[in-house]
Amino acid sequence: MEDREDLIFVYGTLLRGESNHANWLSAARFVGADRTAPCFTLFSLGEYPALVHGGEQSVPGEVFEVSHAQLARLDELEECPGFYDRQWIRLVSGREAWVYTLRADLLQGASVILSGSWRSR
Repeated sequence: MEDREDLIFVYGTLLRGESNHANWLSAARFVGADRTAPCFTLFSLGEYPALVHGGEQSVPGEVFEVSHAQLARLDELEECPGFYDRQWIRLVSGREAWVYTLRADLLQGASVILSGSWRSR
């Protein structure tokens, strides 16, 4: 079975230097920094963020190349489907990548990260 590669855009605890990076993406190939189109809002759920459709934020993050198996492991971490959903988006650079988003109805008690950046919260 072929272990094809996918691109994943991360914007929170999976970023390089953040709490989940070493355990989940250290073996992935870093592709580069990028941003979402300005049509999202980034929320803080305390120890991790949630990207939600709607709004005017262009959220910064990083793109990694991951195997299909790594992507399946990330789905487990992100409780996808169920809590987060994984969808394909076009980034400002023109790259297309998977990203984890949260439905707005699951944002109980969340606050908007006004900067739009997890690192600058």
